[in-house]
Amino acid sequence: MLKANFITADEAARKVKDGDTVCSIAMTLVSVSESILKALEKRFFGKRTSLYLTLLHSCGQSDRKDGIQHFAHEGMVTRIIGSHWGLQPRWMDMITKNQVDAYCLPQGQIAQLYHSMACGLPGKMAKVGLGTFIDPRIEGGKMNERTKRLPDIVDIIKYKDEEYMFYNQIPIDVCIIRGTECDEMGNLTTTEEAMKLEVLPAVMAAKRYGGRVIAQVKRVVQTGSLNPKEVTVPGVLLMILWSAKILWRNIVRHHLGILIHLIVGRQEYHKEIFQQRLLMKENLLRVEVQWNCIMEQLLILEQEFQMIW
Repeated sequence: MLKANFITADEAARKVKDGDTVCSIAMTLVSVSESILKALEKRFFGKRTSLYLTLLHSCGQSDRKDGIQHFAHEGMVTRIIGSHWGLQPRWMDMITKNQVDAYCLPQGQIAQLYHSMACGLPGKMAKVGLGTFIDPRIEGGKMNERTKRLPDIVDIIKYKDEEYMFYNQIPIDVCIIRGTECDEMGNLTTTEEAMKLEVLPAVMAAKRYGGRVIAQVKRVVQTGSLNPKEVTVPGVLLMILWSAKILWRNIVRHHLGILIHLIVGRQEYHKEIFQQRLLMKENLLRVEVQWNCIMEQLLILEQEFQMIW
């Protein structure tokens, strides 16, 4: 049977390698995997060397406190590709100061790009972005002078004499998501999240490139207890993070439950033995009464025989 791999936030952070492209799924702080992002920031400061990550997001995940701004340190991320920047003051400061390569693409096109990559396509074709600052003939979505010297990540293509934007694939090495419940096989629900967002297509896109998927979850439940219709991501796609705090709480609950069961069971056992002994005593009393009745009948018969003889 498939068994999920439950790890701590620090262990999850060590699964991210130098130079990886990390995709975080959330919107503002909705569904942000805060524990994992904090652990990655902690690893960066503890390592004291650059991680050279590429950070990919379809919607800004900051700053009412902190989301992907945990990554906003020079040397931790060398390239960021995203769509929404209004709640990311530290990132905007780094971009302005040319401390990071930065591309801005339409939110919907990044979300749809996950679908295209999951399907094995080389990118996403769309009319969206033509004639805007996303158009490679204008700025190509490049947000500072440092990035303008770099290759375009979008192209112009023609199909049946019509121009289209082509958003090139961005291979994902690590996809970070958040869920509500996860069973022992890794099947994940998002029932208590405000939105499902693009969790499943991003996960499938990462798996297409052999990437790793890390999920932060609230609760771990027994296999078979989830409603299959509520499963957002099947367990075969995940590497699971489970908070140690929740882990120990559940271990205590589990063993406390066993202890209570044993105590109650022991009480029930002794109660049953007592009832059995009481029943035996009652039966013995009945036998004794019946025996006395038989003896009285025998005495009467004996007297009658004596009178006859």
